[in-house]
Amino acid sequence: MLNNKIIKNHDYVQKTLESRQAIQIVSLLSRTNEHGASIHQDDRIMQANQWLKHPYAYVIKMIDWSNKLQTMAGVEHFEKEELGRMGKVLNETSLLFVDEQQAFTHQAVKKYPSLENVCEPLEGIMGSLFHILNTYKKLKTKEIYFNPEVAKPFNLENNLKKAAPLINALPTGNNYIGPLTERLNNMKDQDPEIKSFLKYMVQPAFINFQSTVPALQHKIM
Repeated sequence: MLNNKIIKNHDYVQKTLESRQAIQIVSLLSRTNEHGASIHQDDRIMQANQWLKHPYAYVIKMIDWSNKLQTMAGVEHFEKEELGRMGKVLNETSLLFVDEQQAFTHQAVKKYPSLENVCEPLEGIMGSLFHILNTYKKLKTKEIYFNPEVAKPFNLENNLKKAAPLINALPTGNNYIGPLTERLNNMKDQDPEIKSFLKYMVQPAFINFQSTVPALQHKIM
């Protein structure tokens, strides 16, 4: 009984199946087993192969990863040790999600064709976040010196075209891109380089795209 209501047999079976499925997904997304031991000895590609064993696992990982990327800028945990933690996440992003090095999105869609309309927009989101954050890291660490004022705007058109259906369906403050640009915007008064980075590289990329796809106007920035 639940809340003084009798659970029918088919409801019990359904809930049991859903619980087992949830447990399976969590185990596929985890880097450690139930005893705390590392799965596949920290081999990230071997671990990522686990995500393709269930249609929901890869999508959940993409959503989780996008949430991580949108919130890294300006966060001490990611920026300590000369942005070492951020660099590690960006390296993993490049390996697993961006530029099709391992083609995990392609593999997921090929295995589960119904995921295409979900995975493609998320891949566009992650590509946009990655390129902005990767350049932000280089600007902050001076590993490559450049003046944002003479740099061209990001070319995010392909990524944003993929991401458009998802961005259109989300509020500005929670569309993955908005939270990142807001974090950068909050830094600009204390950091002239970030102000230039936003003005000359980030904002024009979105303005140019919005002019060709009016449906996205006011959704990103």
